[in-house]
Amino acid sequence: MKKAILWFRKDLRLSDNPALNEAARTHQLLPIYIKSNPDRSNIYQTPGEASSFWLQQSLINLNEQMDHRIHVIDGDPDKIITALCLQYQIQYVFCNRTYEPWQDNFDKQLETDLAKKNIAFKQFENSRLLNKKLIPKTKQGNHYKVFTPFYKNYLSSLDHHFQPPVSQPKNINWLTIKIDNLTQANYQPWQKKLLSHWQIGEKAAQNHWLDFLENNLQSYHLSRDYPAKENTSKIAPYLHWGEISAKQLYADLQTVPNSEGKEQFIRSLIWREFNLNLLNDFNCFHFQNWQKKFDHFPWQADRELFNLWKQGKTGYPMVDAGMRELWQTGFMHNRVRMITASFLVKNLLIDWRLGQAWFWNCLLAADIANNSANWQWVAGCGADAAPFFRIFNPVTQAEKFDPTGDYIRNYLPEIAKLPTKYLFKPWQAPKEILEQADIQLGVNYPRPIVDLSLSRQNALNAYQQLSK
Repeated sequence: MKKAILWFRKDLRLSDNPALNEAARTHQLLPIYIKSNPDRSNIYQTPGEASSFWLQQSLINLNEQMDHRIHVIDGDPDKIITALCLQYQIQYVFCNRTYEPWQDNFDKQLETDLAKKNIAFKQFENSRLLNKKLIPKTKQGNHYKVFTPFYKNYLSSLDHHFQPPVSQPKNINWLTIKIDNLTQANYQPWQKKLLSHWQIGEKAAQNHWLDFLENNLQSYHLSRDYPAKENTSKIAPYLHWGEISAKQLYADLQTVPNSEGKEQFIRSLIWREFNLNLLNDFNCFHFQNWQKKFDHFPWQADRELFNLWKQGKTGYPMVDAGMRELWQTGFMHNRVRMITASFLVKNLLIDWRLGQAWFWNCLLAADIANNSANWQWVAGCGADAAPFFRIFNPVTQAEKFDPTGDYIRNYLPEIAKLPTKYLFKPWQAPKEILEQADIQLGVNYPRPIVDLSLSRQNALNAYQQLSK
């Protein structure tokens, strides 16, 4: 049989893996994963701390599935792949495409370099619902910049062109090189906390998804905004690292009855596709404003306020609970993400890029397209973004979406004894109520770091000046 490298990237699974399926037909395979040398000037070329932890665990799980055959190497992919091809007389390199702009550029160069050595570079679509050639465009031939028409036309394309996922190959002929270069690391305390919240790997992804599909999908639209309810899918880390494919999610959704919950979840999947398109059109999406007028916005460089926000010490319980959830679990509920992001960008007037970088470091599913698009959406500077003057009030949002205070009490035990009436705004509680709840404002729970009304008006004034 011909020999080929199977280069795993964000496709850490054996089922519905197009590169694996094609390569396994007629090739003997050397599976590898390369931890690339990043460009230190671009933090987004390497996973954040939480995401790196997930990656390591996922590779360990995949390696066990494959009888310890994955060769994990640190270094320059071009040099590593070329050296392996020479060492093992390999004529083909198979991989699935990823969608970061710098990775696209690298892959094109690698294909050129390998061709000079008579080595074929075979690349496949992996993480999207449709092949990129089938993604709908406007009548002018451009990608959609507004989500609703994109969504409607994407659904139509799925009806006509969706290709179902493929099963894991029954027979895979691996090169007889057994390498055990993946070991469990010594965990830091925060990493141990993450392990208590998640199961990682392809099998865990399948089980997690089936549980959501059977038990939570039908009511997804009703409770997805309420962070105390365990009804979000939490499928994002598995999808990000390719432990399960978007195609499988969509195919499985077609097997269940239609419902508002199902429709809302499909909408979320297509929002992901929309964000990938935006990144494709605007390679600087992760560090430049889509709307150029925001290049002149008067962001405030207040490091102290930024650190208090990161630590969940703003004095606003809904914001603080969200930031604690992020740090403790590597996840934050979507409604709370909007509240915490709005607070940073609008009440503190701190640049969205700083918040994005913190999420990149802390999210297990830190995805360059979604992270960039969602932060620019909240900041009002993205494509089809929420208007800047839409400023989330963390008190009224908490009253509406955490009415019993269960979410806040879970992540802020220091104020858990407060009556719900004062839980969302502890600074308004009478002295005797605070004493009964063992709370000393400014000591074991902070006073508000900004005034909501004043900071809101400051944000609107700044935006008015920008709009002139």
